[in-house]
Amino acid sequence: MQSTTPETPREEDITVTLKPFLGMSPRLWLSMLLGVILLALIFAIGVWPGMASPGTKVIITSTPSGAAVFWQGKLYGATPITTFFPQGSGELTVKKPGFQPSSQPYSSKGQLFLSLLLPRTDKINLKLAAVSPQAVLELFRQNLAEWVAAAPFSSVYNFPPLFTNFVEDARAAGVSDQAIRQELFQERRFVADPQVYANYGKACGLWTSQPPAGLETQVKLWATALGSDSFDHGRLAFWVLANQAKEVRNSEVASPEPYLAQTLSSWQTSLNIPEQKEVLPGSSLQAAGFIFKPVPSGTYRWGYERPQQSLPTDQPYGLPELRTVPGFWLASHEVTQAQFARFTAANPEWAPSHRSLLVAAHKVDNQYLNSWKGDTPSQPSAPVSEVSWFAAQAYTAWLNSSQVLPPKKQAVLPSEVQWEWAARGAQPDANPIYKPNMANSLGLFNMQDSVWEWTASSWAPADQLVNNGNPPDDLAWFRTVKGGCNLNAGKIQVWERGVLAPDTCNDQTGFRVALVSVP
Repeated sequence: MQSTTPETPREEDITVTLKPFLGMSPRLWLSMLLGVILLALIFAIGVWPGMASPGTKVIITSTPSGAAVFWQGKLYGATPITTFFPQGSGELTVKKPGFQPSSQPYSSKGQLFLSLLLPRTDKINLKLAAVSPQAVLELFRQNLAEWVAAAPFSSVYNFPPLFTNFVEDARAAGVSDQAIRQELFQERRFVADPQVYANYGKACGLWTSQPPAGLETQVKLWATALGSDSFDHGRLAFWVLANQAKEVRNSEVASPEPYLAQTLSSWQTSLNIPEQKEVLPGSSLQAAGFIFKPVPSGTYRWGYERPQQSLPTDQPYGLPELRTVPGFWLASHEVTQAQFARFTAANPEWAPSHRSLLVAAHKVDNQYLNSWKGDTPSQPSAPVSEVSWFAAQAYTAWLNSSQVLPPKKQAVLPSEVQWEWAARGAQPDANPIYKPNMANSLGLFNMQDSVWEWTASSWAPADQLVNNGNPPDDLAWFRTVKGGCNLNAGKIQVWERGVLAPDTCNDQTGFRVALVSVP
């Protein structure tokens, strides 16, 4: 019997036959299905987004930029910004410190069709008017000081573009380009970090993004921009060096470029102190409960001291510089709580009971005279502390108005240069040895212990790299404190600098009074 195997059908011979559905032929119901799918897709892309989230895409810019954007009371970000406002109406407001808020009503309208692919878009530009040009300047100075005090910056902790933002803000406030450039050059002493330096040079128009390669190239750029007087025995070169990356600074110290080595030699020669005759301003003075010791005139090397003067490679970027100090008088002791209490009694607005008002005025912080019992000193004979720089200045102003000082004498906070000269015993090369409870050679007590002492001087990290004489003290926010306190007695050298915001009050900071002659 012969068997036969069924032949396997070929794929091309296989046919699929669709059955009718609800009495409709396959061709009809397939067409309807594809149509429904197409309509669903069109609805999902072209209609549903507009139904589910009706609103408007809004592109908002402002002059100047960087303003916070609020709509219906909600913060959306800062200008320039592209965002989405849901359908509705409300007040659109942009705000920026130093400028008056700018507002306008805005209605976000829905769009039913194609809102996903071609959304309804509105473009809005708002101009802000400055409170005043001076307000913009002061805000910039305060922000700059607060940021540079937090240096060094890194790849994860970045310096914001404060200088370039300031240029835009100042122009919007009506400040002339010449005045802006002058302000930038005055703030060079705040530039002592590579990130700060990169933004600073961009704001000054010396480069578009990052500094050009080469230390000497950068020095020549700045010398042209700042003028020939800026070089000052090489300080400009040292300032540029301090603003390079750490590896560049280390390389230059290990093997200085020829011109830098020559510059270093020129600078060291410039530190030779000329012969001088000690001239006392007079004898000791007693007034307002103080004994004021005479401090003779003289020239000394103000600033950071090293065993051997060398290139500035690490913070603090100190370079000594010659400073000449006219004769003056300095109180032998710091102001006591009892002496300060007489001031608060005569000026109740400065009493501890008015602390909240002073805090609101940004003259003190919440620690102002916090240890006092009401308006009464807790330790009358102890040095006053928990006082701000503003309070110390108010105290000297009160002394001047009280007619308790000798004729033609004015009470002031000593400048940093005056304080250091007195702490050195008016000796140019003195490195005082700390002796507890002992006066120095001028009869001054507690110059390296007790409490840190406010000075009249402002603070910037590159003060000793940028030798521009005594910078105006109204051009900066932070203030210099000197001398250390009992917590670090004798460990703080007289040339070292502390820094505090002027409204700071703490139990380790007080002050002493100086007298200067006036016509």
